Amino acid sequence: MYGNKKTLSSVIIAVSTIAAGFSIYYLAFYNPEKELNEIKIPVFANNEPDIVINSTLQSLNNSSLPIKFLNPVKSSQWWISDDGWSIIDPNTVSITSSVSTSNVEHQSPVNPLNPLAKELNNLISKIFLDNDFALNTLNTSKSETDNEFYDYVVAFQKDETRCILKTNGDYGEYTISCSNSFQEAYEKQIPYLKALNNRNSIVSVRERIGDFVWLNVHLRRTGYLALMKDNGEEIKLIFTGQEAPFCDLMIENQVPKEVYGACYDASGNIVE
Repeated sequence: MYGNKKTLSSVIIAVSTIAAGFSIYYLAFYNPEKELNEIKIPVFANNEPDIVINSTLQSLNNSSLPIKFLNPVKSSQWWISDDGWSIIDPNTVSITSSVSTSNVEHQSPVNPLNPLAKELNNLISKIFLDNDFALNTLNTSKSETDNEFYDYVVAFQKDETRCILKTNGDYGEYTISCSNSFQEAYEKQIPYLKALNNRNSIVSVRERIGDFVWLNVHLRRTGYLALMKDNGEEIKLIFTGQEAPFCDLMIENQVPKEVYGACYDASGNIVE
């Protein structure tokens, strides 16, 4: 009896391994010239992000593409303004498809040079362009090998609705996101961005204590903290870094202890 169970378990493991290997092989070596992927281009009822994302989701998941997208979730979206500032829009809806990846160059299904990634980008472009969205070149990667945005990004816009298709090789994901609240986010963030004097980072308020504000500052894959004084009339940058500030700097700018908690003294010792 024990021997039969052991044999059966071995068979199940072997079959599972073969199936997983086949799935990875299929995605990695997928060739649109040999596969006929039928997709019905949706007609958006309006430009509301929820409508656009749900219509796109239904169209993609009903197609014969070898990937499926998960249900929409609330998220955020990085968008560069016409005047060159990086804005994070927190009121965004998005869908994501996570796939198995390969370490072989160009064979990962989320490598933008992979045939599957190319076809998906072409299909998404067709969906948006057929619904009168325009390609936003400022927020679109120049080529599949362009690493300005770290990920491969294709952006579309129609009136105030802004949408992005992001191919993320690090996490093995395709993400499609849309938002129509960019201007509100811009107006809230631009004073802090100008005080920071950094067009390549996004900011979000981490904590506000009286006239002092802690900000999360993020580049595409890393980040740090910034402390500013905001009295409603003027914003002053006091500190940026990933560790505690120096005590002398806090004293010089009359920052209350409750704002920074700990700091480094002149000898580099932490003072609680």
